[in-house]
Amino acid sequence: MPRTIGHSRSIRTLVARRAGIDRRELERLFQRTLQMSPARFYRSLRLRLAWRMLADPGRSVSPVAATCGFGSASALARAMGVTPRSLREGGSP
Repeated sequence: MPRTIGHSRSIRTLVARRAGIDRRELERLFQRTLQMSPARFYRSLRLRLAWRMLADPGRSVSPVAATCGFGSASALARAMGVTPRSLREGGSP
């Protein structure tokens, strides 16, 4: 998944195809095992990657947002539950 983290293609389709199961079965497996949907799990991966990348003070917010599949620094900040300004100032979860 990390190679496709910034892509907008349906993560369910990619993972289900790779696992050799249909999308609905993938949904059921995620719900049973992780108590969340594949989309929610994938979003959490994207957010964790963004937090790790932003720990490097040399990285700008906008490129991190784009790399992690968010449309803008503001969209990333909203997803993280912080203001864009606090991200630039080194805010944390």
